[in-house]
Amino acid sequence: MLIGLWAVPRSTSTAFERMCIERGDLEVRHEPFSRCWYLGPDARHPRYQPEQPDPEHAYEPVRDSLLAAAEGPRPVFFKDMAYHVLPWHEPAFMAHVRSSFLIRHPRLVLASMARKMPDFTLAETGFPALESLFHLERERRGLVPPLLDSDALCSDPAGQIAAWCEAMELPFLPRALDWEPGLLPQWRVWEAWHQDVARTSGFAPPRAPDTAEVPIEHAAALDACMDIYHRLLPWKLES
Repeated sequence: MLIGLWAVPRSTSTAFERMCIERGDLEVRHEPFSRCWYLGPDARHPRYQPEQPDPEHAYEPVRDSLLAAAEGPRPVFFKDMAYHVLPWHEPAFMAHVRSSFLIRHPRLVLASMARKMPDFTLAETGFPALESLFHLERERRGLVPPLLDSDALCSDPAGQIAAWCEAMELPFLPRALDWEPGLLPQWRVWEAWHQDVARTSGFAPPRAPDTAEVPIEHAAALDACMDIYHRLLPWKLES
């Protein structure tokens, strides 16, 4: 079984992944499709493009690796950004995935992105792709996939994770809400993005959006993301 969490960047998705690792009953894959978007032979953005892309970072090998892992004894959890997979969207593959989604207030997302990647694009905010993928999955499955909001998750980790587990047909394991700090080996491919979560031992309390400043050059992106965020919020999972 494949269990997917499709997120926007800087949305506590890696903390969520860390919780899944702490469970101990899941095989966990870290952002497998990020390699397709940035590093593969069919990369959609030149930001990290190597001179000689590795063919194993093409979409098909990544997809097939996940499908093969799903044949193993444990369910496979992966988290990734929706925009990393949307260009290769395949209903046949998505039918194998129990998809869930994670969003966060765009002001917090974009302010954090600006510190790490000052020239980010609207596509890299993840909001347009996540909205598209969410509704594709909603229509395909004929039901609303679990949609978590980071503020609610960080305010009530136990309640939100319990609700997510119920929706995903997994047992809720409260012990997984606490973990030892540390930078895990699978995070090193994008190490600069995971320094904060490496210092955590659980879900941190949420920040107030009005404490985050988004550079003026990203004002149009912020407006676009806010529109999407407000369209998605009514679908969010309740504890």
